[in-house]
Amino acid sequence: MIIQYPVNRNFPCGPILESFDNILERAVPERKEEIEKLISSITFEITDNPKFKLWEILPFPNLITGSRKAIEVIWALSYAYWEIYQKYICGATSLGQSIFFDKDVDDSKRLLSWALENIQSEYDGIELPPNLPSPANNYEPESSAHMAIEFTQMITAFYLFHELGHIVLKGQCSEQIDEEKACDKYAIDFMLSNCPSNCFTKRALSISVGFSLLNVIGIHEKYFNGITHPFTYDRLIDNLENYVDKNDDIVWGYVIAILSLHLTNQNIAQPTKEFERFYDCIEEYKNIFKTIT
Repeated sequence: MIIQYPVNRNFPCGPILESFDNILERAVPERKEEIEKLISSITFEITDNPKFKLWEILPFPNLITGSRKAIEVIWALSYAYWEIYQKYICGATSLGQSIFFDKDVDDSKRLLSWALENIQSEYDGIELPPNLPSPANNYEPESSAHMAIEFTQMITAFYLFHELGHIVLKGQCSEQIDEEKACDKYAIDFMLSNCPSNCFTKRALSISVGFSLLNVIGIHEKYFNGITHPFTYDRLIDNLENYVDKNDDIVWGYVIAILSLHLTNQNIAQPTKEFERFYDCIEEYKNIFKTIT
């Protein structure tokens, strides 16, 4: 795969772009040979577009393109979600409660606000303020910022596998929405089937963020598609159900943390009763999404 980087890398994610070399092989090393054959004629372009734009494939000449702003937004969300999960959800009872910030996660709060402003902007995005954590800085291993870089790479790989699915599965589905479903399955299957046990949680968390981001957009725009693409909440929940054990409170708790956070931001009521597992309140969140228009 040829990766085309912006000539000018004087922006927050510029210093980490080199880590995107061989991004798919690094994300799923056990399928390296298969990946090399799959991407031999693919070009991955990261544009210097200051507007948030997720990856899309252009059929000629097999070009997958996305903006550097998308990488920066994914990094900011990954940083915030990891900190919020660690503080409010990890080891907690699944109450389905709203999440309210305190001063310990002030950086996460401001990163989330910045990311949402860029996601919702119809114009060129806003650059990351210098007083906030940035992927351009050096961080200790296992810190939130360092984990965010690893998540960003893995989430990007997941999106790229989805787009590659459009090439592999082209012509096999009669309807666009069916092809999107098939590409979701293709991507998640590529990353999680035959996944080494010590890699499963990090990959599953990254896929959760990838799907959850689509729901975050839906929550704030009050539109979850369901026409050209499956409803985003179905994409998130139905796909994870096929791979993640219902007793896995880490992955399902991570999903609930993300959804609860953004529903709280929009002042949308959430379930408050206690659940035995985080998975058990997932269906109630899906029902909440169905009422948002």
